[in-house]
Amino acid sequence: MGAFVEGASTFLVALGLERSVAAVVVAVLVISFAATSLDTGVRIQRYIIHELGDIYNIKILSNRYIAAAIAVLGPLALVVTGQEQVLWPLFGASNQLLAGLSLVVVTVHLYQQRRPWLLLGVPMALVLLVAGAALTVNLAEYWASGRYLLLALGLILLALELWVILEGIGAARRARAGFAGGGAGDR
Repeated sequence: MGAFVEGASTFLVALGLERSVAAVVVAVLVISFAATSLDTGVRIQRYIIHELGDIYNIKILSNRYIAAAIAVLGPLALVVTGQEQVLWPLFGASNQLLAGLSLVVVTVHLYQQRRPWLLLGVPMALVLLVAGAALTVNLAEYWASGRYLLLALGLILLALELWVILEGIGAARRARAGFAGGGAGDR
């Protein structure tokens, strides 16, 4: 962190700020970025948990306080057990799964609109396959090394990947049924 602040402050020194002032400005920016990212992540997680409770009629998850507690307890468990630094392999997998999710959404949308979808469908399948395989390798490593918290979080990620795939397949099937029935999907 110190090397980043010192290096980035060099740019501000070149603009005429004193080194000590430049270092404080960069440090405040880094801290602000970290705090707002953490806040945004927890809020989004709470919203998603709450929405899942509403969609699947799970009353306890529909309570915003319970949803917030769930969103905060996962990261808290990592910090308390001292495993927050080893989360990076899961971060990489979740990042790639997010890319796969984006490709699923756009591919299904193109399919529903009867537009060429294979151009995104093939990369979508590859991203989901590679990310899922990498996550599975990580899960085996977590199991073998006894890192059960990371194993549990990784299993949740893998389950979410499968869920996204199944939702995409379901949406594509509904679109195909609409095509066959001459529904709103026809143009």
